[in-house]
Amino acid sequence: MDQQPSPFPAQLSDEIGSPVTRDSIGRGRVVVFQSQRGYRFTVDSVLLANFAIERLREMAIEQPNIAELGVGSGVVAIWMAIGAQSASVTGIEIQPTLVRLARAGVKANGLAARVKIVSGDLRAIPSSRFSVFPAASFDLVVTNPPYHRVAAGRVSPNTERAIARHEVHATIDDTIAAARHLLAPNGRLVIVYPSAGRSRLNAALDRHGLSASATREIRARAELPPRFILVEASAGGVERALPPVTLFESPGVYTRTADSILTQGPA
Repeated sequence: MDQQPSPFPAQLSDEIGSPVTRDSIGRGRVVVFQSQRGYRFTVDSVLLANFAIERLREMAIEQPNIAELGVGSGVVAIWMAIGAQSASVTGIEIQPTLVRLARAGVKANGLAARVKIVSGDLRAIPSSRFSVFPAASFDLVVTNPPYHRVAAGRVSPNTERAIARHEVHATIDDTIAAARHLLAPNGRLVIVYPSAGRSRLNAALDRHGLSASATREIRARAELPPRFILVEASAGGVERALPPVTLFESPGVYTRTADSILTQGPA
């Protein structure tokens, strides 16, 4: 990832009260703006976006309507919109600074006509408080939710990081409830989650009438246990285990598969 001080927009750092970097990934095809001191996306977000594009292609919908729950810096929404050029993406984010950064990224990538970032709390979606999130109207719902309960582990003193990583605002059940409300009858949810939390994820899916229809394990090295799992879920889903992705051949050296995703950019 190439990182440099943000020249666009010039006032962005002043607006959020923190230094901002302009970061490009995928051979410069994806540009995102991130707080130098706050939440910054990690590889699981990019793998999620790539997995979502794969699922969309399998669904073969001409103009898919996508929702993202918890946009963060906007990297997933931007990556999906570049990789699926007929798609429209509507994302929601509770943190105002991240909303501002995500909107700047959308504009910098020339995607304002197809990507909309809404400021708000995803927990309000099932009560239909957002006109842009009508029930049963999205072909795909995508999310990289907080992984940890507040009581589990050390919560970052940085607010952006704490909300992104711990269930400070929304639990996994809140996220799945919002997704279920949004999914069209044949829609699918795509989520990334720690492998160690798979039983917790499955229980939340089950409570809302969803089950895994495709899964892919993510391993740092081939000989190590999976760290994350990518899950596609739907009503009445029957699980298919897809080939796993291994990130590294050796320390610092991506496998061919990981390089094609992380370095080359949206396919």
